[in-house]
Amino acid sequence: PFKPATFDQTMAMPVPGRETAGTWREPPRPVELVDRTRPENKWMDKLRMQNVNLGDGASFYSDDAKRRKYVEESVRQGYNAFMLHGNLCRHLQAEGHTAILEREIDKFVKDAHRHDIKFFDHMDVTLAWANHYGFRALIELLDVAMLDIYDNLPTYLLCLENPKWKKHFFDYLRQKAQDGVDGFQLDELMYWWHGCSCGHCRSKFAKETGWQFPLDETDPTCRYQAKTRLYNRWTAWQFVNTTNWRVDLRRHLKDVNPNIFMSTYSTYEGQVGRRCLLGSFLETARTMSMLGTEVMQQDVMRCSRPFMSLARVKNVFKKAYGVPSWNWFYNSSYANECFAFAVCNMTGEVPFLTGDWLGARYDPAFANPVEWSSKSRPMEVDGSFSVAEVGLFFSTTSCHLNEGDDYTPELFGLAQELETMHVPYEFFAEPNCRIRDLGKYKVVFIGEAQCLSDADITALRAFRAAGGRVVTSGGSERRDRA
Repeated sequence: PFKPATFDQTMAMPVPGRETAGTWREPPRPVELVDRTRPENKWMDKLRMQNVNLGDGASFYSDDAKRRKYVEESVRQGYNAFMLHGNLCRHLQAEGHTAILEREIDKFVKDAHRHDIKFFDHMDVTLAWANHYGFRALIELLDVAMLDIYDNLPTYLLCLENPKWKKHFFDYLRQKAQDGVDGFQLDELMYWWHGCSCGHCRSKFAKETGWQFPLDETDPTCRYQAKTRLYNRWTAWQFVNTTNWRVDLRRHLKDVNPNIFMSTYSTYEGQVGRRCLLGSFLETARTMSMLGTEVMQQDVMRCSRPFMSLARVKNVFKKAYGVPSWNWFYNSSYANECFAFAVCNMTGEVPFLTGDWLGARYDPAFANPVEWSSKSRPMEVDGSFSVAEVGLFFSTTSCHLNEGDDYTPELFGLAQELETMHVPYEFFAEPNCRIRDLGKYKVVFIGEAQCLSDADITALRAFRAAGGRVVTSGGSERRDRA
């Protein structure tokens, strides 16, 4: 446990107006991935996850007989992994409460391993939830809280770069890995809205890039609306650094479990909205085992038109780093479960269906869910690939930095129309906008991608010169990517 905060941060103060005087350097982007071709990792290719909702008191699974029945039924249905859900801020709770929860988790891990089922813990990293001792914990953690760049006051997010907090959390996960947990679903791993103003983050940004961020909160550079070159690069650095934090974690755990499963997720809005977490996710794929989506639509059949294109866009992770994706569904009916399963097979993803079939009601017009679930098998994600000859360029930078015209409506409207016309297509992002990757397409659509890099433009021109077709919009390529 931490004791009341003591502040000991130092940093080099920038000279006003001279923050960008140095030569810009791209921050490091190390890649640390599990070798999915190794025999001990082939289970990932046939991943079928089942939900385990621990709840605040671990009451459901504290009954040994009930817990074992749940595990055995999951085995019969063909599941090979459990994803923990609930109580996502256990690391911020009172020691006694946390100890009770950890004992129950340990029982579940042991029962799962008896049946050769993997167990993934699930928690939030930076966010101090109010209903999980969060604000109470912040009294002792103010010195590790992120600071708002506009007033330098503490926020309710814990700083990724604070050495005290980073060591504490890394050691906590290391102990869980030693106790047998097979992987981690780490969420809310993010920066405060416009970054962290603490000395650790500012110093690391300056060390890695050669630039500094202003300390004067009235400097227009600090404003999101300004979208200056410095502000945009400050934001991009945060995307890079959150992934580098995960790389550090994987390396910290490597001697305990070199094949540790690591995952995270967001909603579709988070991935392709104006803040474009897909760009952050594309960075995150440098160290992930899989990346997921929390599908918020309760009736995916009625949302099928946008749902199909949103599901397909996540294959950019697989194209870039060989990292497949999964979808977590909160479905309203068994018919939706079947449809969700089918869509994942069509898009080469893993379905995560949260329905508890132990006594669950189902539509008699469909097959018995237990029997269907135990016999059905999702596509092997590592062995599947797209044969589409139409490529849609998802420019993550343009999605985040476009001015005036929003980026996604045109691109995803086109994708929906291609679905209606039954024309196979696929999305690709910046890592695959290279001539060696574009050669498989007959036509590439760019859309309203205002912010293309020199490398993107060179590859697209070479593709056109080699006989390919490039379809652009009026706003394409009109702004510097930075």
